[in-house]
Amino acid sequence: MLENTESQEMYLTTIYALQKKNGMVRSVDVADERGYSKVSVHNAMKRLEEFGYVTFHQGKITLTKCGIEKVKNIEQKTSDDCECAETYRREQ
Repeated sequence: MLENTESQEMYLTTIYALQKKNGMVRSVDVADERGYSKVSVHNAMKRLEEFGYVTFHQGKITLTKCGIEKVKNIEQKTSDDCECAETYRREQ
C-alpha cells in the first residue's frame, strides 16, 4: 500500500499543512482532514515512516528533514505546473 506517489504527496502535504497550523499532528487529525479511516491513515504513516518521510509514534506524526524536503519539492512542482498552464493559456 501507498506505493502511489500521488497518495504519498497528498499525505505529506496534509501533514505539513497541519503541522504549520497546529504545531503537532496526530493520525486522527489527518484522518479527519482527509475523511479517511484511522486504520488507513495508520497504515499509510507506517509506510511513510519506512520511506523515511515521517516519524510515527503513539499516533503522533512528525515530518523528518527528508519529508520536509519532499513537501518543498511537491510545492515547487505544483507551482511550476501552474506557471506552465498559465503561460499556455496566454499563448492560445
